[in-house]
Amino acid sequence: MQTTIQVVSFKGKKILEFIPQIARLRIEVFAEYPFLYAGDYEYEMRYLEKFSHIQDAIVVAAFDQEEIIGISTGFPFIYESQNLQNVLKQAGRNPQEYFCFGESVLRKSYRGQGIGKKFFEHREDHVKQLDQHKYICFYTALKPLNDPKKPTDYRPLKPFWESRGYREHPELVGEVSYQEIGETEETPKKMVFWIKEL
Repeated sequence: MQTTIQVVSFKGKKILEFIPQIARLRIEVFAEYPFLYAGDYEYEMRYLEKFSHIQDAIVVAAFDQEEIIGISTGFPFIYESQNLQNVLKQAGRNPQEYFCFGESVLRKSYRGQGIGKKFFEHREDHVKQLDQHKYICFYTALKPLNDPKKPTDYRPLKPFWESRGYREHPELVGEVSYQEIGETEETPKKMVFWIKEL
């Protein structure tokens, strides 16, 4: 890892001073496959502000000097949308037992240096210190293997997630609506859950 990179975690209102930087970074990275997010700055600002008051939420940021070049988040799953909570409930699972990892976004030129690993380590340590949850979960875009939109140089993160003890659960699929590049409005997108038991 470059010596100029610092990875730090913070909670509460500390995130407010970084929200504009983080919003722009999320739009930049989520425009890439598999999300192909068209980007909505005002939505991003509202979305990120919630981390300043969600109890037990965590934000992990990677800095190069003063610039944020990566971000990851986490929060108790009971603060997730009701339709995603229902995915677990309908499978006989208790959402209160789950801590949810949100995005892990990193500017392309900084990948492959171990920063993503540090994102997971910071958040997993946080969950263990809380000592209130049995599982960690996250969800990601469910795309077909032969997706024509997939770039030839796309490197799936599945091996990395599996190496950290997470398992894909194809029986747990929810929906998140957003506007994809090329669309004229938001449409529901399938999301598949990954889970790690603590």
